[in-house]
Amino acid sequence: KEAIEYLKSINNRPQLFQITTNGSLLSSDFGKLLKGNINYIHISLNAATAETYKRDMKGGNFDKTIDNIKSFIKELDDNDRARVKLHLVAHKNNFLEIPEFVKLAAELGIKNVSIGNYLIASLEKAHLSLLFVKEEYNETVLKAERVAKELGINFCTRLFGKGKSETIDYKSCTWPFETVVITEQGDVV
Repeated sequence: KEAIEYLKSINNRPQLFQITTNGSLLSSDFGKLLKGNINYIHISLNAATAETYKRDMKGGNFDKTIDNIKSFIKELDDNDRARVKLHLVAHKNNFLEIPEFVKLAAELGIKNVSIGNYLIASLEKAHLSLLFVKEEYNETVLKAERVAKELGINFCTRLFGKGKSETIDYKSCTWPFETVVITEQGDVV
């Protein structure tokens, strides 16, 4: 809280904060504190069900995190809400939840959903690769895109063999030149 108050005091630029979070520490108070100052908030929830969340997010509490996200979102205005994205890192054991994840975003009042692919960093995790379920993954993503369209959700992901479902102009990316990162320990990176 103190870091945010300090940054707001030295820089009155609107849309000042870019935050990536798992959502577990979001709150009504944090929403009030950031209101009007959000560039983007990425909430990496990674599950649409309590069972998957418990398995993949060690030590996390799905219901409490969902309640925290709801409290946070409730404090934001429409402009701020438009800058919030719910994110899922897809792998072999959770990709079937993607359509439900889109529905969850709608229930939370979040209009943007992105799906990333789990990056395999060791042979022990290779079994989680989406390469083993490419066709089923693509079918699931197409179903999720239909759900997103019905619910008015912006949906961004990749299909195997098809590229991105959303065009991004990387030439206009100024993030590295406009950003300071503060870790949870307070270190400036």
